[in-house]
Amino acid sequence: MLVTLRYLFSISFVVCLWMPFSHAGQDVGIAQNEQRYYLNFRGYDNLGMQDAGGKRLEQTAVDVKLGLRIRYNLNADWLLHFDSRVVGLGKNIYKRENSKFSSETYLEVKRLYVSKNRIFGYAPSLSLHVGRQTFRDNNSWNYDTELDAVKLAFERTLLQWQFAYGGRIFSYRLGDNEFNLNIEDSRFLLAELKYQWYFKHYIGIYGLNEQSNVAENQTGQSFAADEIIQPRSRLNWLGVQAYGERAFGRGAFEYSGALAVLSGDTQKLSISTQADNNRYITSYENQTLRNGIAVDMRFIWRATAQGFSVGIGYAGASGDDNGKTLSQYNQSGIASNKKRVLGASRYRYYGEALNPKLSNLHIITLTAGYPLSPFFWFESAYHRYRQDKALPYIDASSPGLAPNGQSNEIGQGLDFIFGGALRRNQQAQLILSGFWGGKAFDETISKKTIYRALVNYRVFFQ
Repeated sequence: MLVTLRYLFSISFVVCLWMPFSHAGQDVGIAQNEQRYYLNFRGYDNLGMQDAGGKRLEQTAVDVKLGLRIRYNLNADWLLHFDSRVVGLGKNIYKRENSKFSSETYLEVKRLYVSKNRIFGYAPSLSLHVGRQTFRDNNSWNYDTELDAVKLAFERTLLQWQFAYGGRIFSYRLGDNEFNLNIEDSRFLLAELKYQWYFKHYIGIYGLNEQSNVAENQTGQSFAADEIIQPRSRLNWLGVQAYGERAFGRGAFEYSGALAVLSGDTQKLSISTQADNNRYITSYENQTLRNGIAVDMRFIWRATAQGFSVGIGYAGASGDDNGKTLSQYNQSGIASNKKRVLGASRYRYYGEALNPKLSNLHIITLTAGYPLSPFFWFESAYHRYRQDKALPYIDASSPGLAPNGQSNEIGQGLDFIFGGALRRNQQAQLILSGFWGGKAFDETISKKTIYRALVNYRVFFQ
C-alpha cells in the first residue's frame, strides 16, 4: 500500500509540475512571487514528575533553523509553494543518574506543493493542491500537520469545503522537535464543509479517517522517550463546529464550539520504561471504540478590539476501560491543540506543562490577556483537570505520569505567555508553565509538579 501511494503520488506531482509549462503564452504575475529567508531559535526545558523511587525525567533541547520560503507564480493559475530549512538540534533526555544527549543536523521539508486555481477553467472557486502541505482546522483540534496529499478545495464568501487524501512519504522530524511522530505508515482521508450563515458567524461539519498500518504485534520494540508510539488502528471521527464573533460598542464577543464522535478499531499497548530511558511495548490488546464523544467550547470577551480580554473554556471527552468494546474518545495523533487564544501567538490551550490529549478528561480553563503593544501580548491561563473515569494512565506528553487509578482529580495548571511580533520581520515567544498534581497521583508519585519553560525567536530576511 505504501509503495502504491508513493508511486501514484510521484506521478501526480510530476504531472502537476509539467502542466503549467505545457501551456503556451504564459502570463506570469511577478507581483505575486515571494521569497523570504528566516532564522529560528527555539529552546525549552521540561521537568517531569518524580516517581516513588526518586527518579525524575527532564528534557532539554535547543534547535536552530535556517530556512527559505518561496511562493512562485508559474503562470496565471499555477503556484509553487516551498518551505524548507536546515535544522541543527541538540537534545538531552535524562534522569539524575542517566543522561542521554544527542545532536544532529538535517534537512526538513515543511512544504512543497503546487496549486492550481480555476481547476476546470470555468470554476474560479475550485482549486487543486498536490504535494506536501499544511492541514490545520480552526482550533487544531482535529488535525494540525503536514501531509503529502492531493486536495480539492472550494472557497467563496459564504461556502467553503475541502477534500483531501494523503500520508507521509517520508516523515523525518517534522514539527516542533519535542516529540517525534512518525506517520509514514498512516493514511488520512479528511473532508470539511463550512458555511457563513451570518457575517463572521460560521457552522460546519467535518470527517477524518485515519488508518495506521504499523505491525499488529509490536511487542519488544524499543522507542525513545520523545517518540510517540502509534498503535495499529482504523479510526473515524465525525463532528460539527460553530464559531464567530460579534461587536458590542468598542468591544467584542467571540465563541467557538465543536462536538465529535469517534468509532473504529485500535489497540491498548502496555509500555515499560527501562533504565536507559527508552520505552518498550510489553503486550497489546485489540479494542473496538464505539460512540466515544468529545466537546470543546470557548467564550471570549474583549473590552476593546485591541484591549484587555478574558475567556472561559470547557472541554470534555468520554473515557472507558471496560472490556474490548469501549465508548472512549481519543483525539487524532495529528491534532496539536494549539491556537491563538486571545493574543498574537499560538500555544497549547489545554496547558503547556501537562499538554494532554482530550481523552477520558474534563478541562476547565480561564484565560486573561492584555496587549503590551498592538502585536505583542501577555496572556495567562489556568486549567483544572479531572478524569472522566479514574484510570491508571493519562494521554499526555509530559514525562513520568503515573495516576493511581483510584481518584479522578488530576490537578491544576498555570501558563504565562508573552508572544507576538516585535517588529514587522521579527516574532518572539516566552512561555512559563507549571502543573500541580492532584489526588490521582497520591502514592505513585513523590513530587507531583511539572515545570516547563520555552523561548522561541524568528526573524525574516527578504
